[in-house]
Amino acid sequence: MQSVISREDFFKSTQSAVTADEARLCCPFCGERELNLATLLQHSQQNHAEQDESVRCPVCVTYNVPGNSLLDGLFLEHLRNEHCELDEGISCTTCQKKPFAGNRYACLVCHNYDLCEECHTGKRFSKHHLPYHPMQQIMLKEAYAAQNPPPESIFRCPYCGDGELSASGLRDHCQELHQNCPGIRVRCSICGVCRVPYKNFTLLKSSLLDHLRDYHGLKGTEEAQNSG
Repeated sequence: MQSVISREDFFKSTQSAVTADEARLCCPFCGERELNLATLLQHSQQNHAEQDESVRCPVCVTYNVPGNSLLDGLFLEHLRNEHCELDEGISCTTCQKKPFAGNRYACLVCHNYDLCEECHTGKRFSKHHLPYHPMQQIMLKEAYAAQNPPPESIFRCPYCGDGELSASGLRDHCQELHQNCPGIRVRCSICGVCRVPYKNFTLLKSSLLDHLRDYHGLKGTEEAQNSG
């Protein structure tokens, strides 16, 4: 059986950018325990590469990823596509470097627009991106973890560009200033920093406030009181 963390504990992990690398995972086929993401991937490659029976992904279950039901395809393929280190598959939109070291900068307004640190610092943009678009800095996990203590106020508002917001601060900020922006599609800065599967780090179909509440478990004060 795979343990499931609560939404509160899940969001504590997203605030500090803890990923499945540090989680204690259980193999869905043989029950091998105490695995992190890297060892689960290695274990699956060595022992269960061709097993095609439907199982639930322990990473998705642990982190309460919406829709964490039985997988349609191979578990190993799901692990590689959804949970492996994401920056390896991302190219810089301007210089096309792939993969690139250092920080990544993701536009929160454009569709799948990411820059390496060199292009961002040099202000080398493509014609489809405007210089005033909010950009979220996405640090390497090692660089983030090296800070003591790791900072929590690292998120940027995709609507107005205000930065240095905590996760709950981003919610409060949007609640106060951007409730009337349901038609403006943006990317979630929390999803970017916490490295959700890249194909899901795209322009939201719902409002950011709805996404923060439904996906990240971030409720406003009034919502929390009503649910309590």
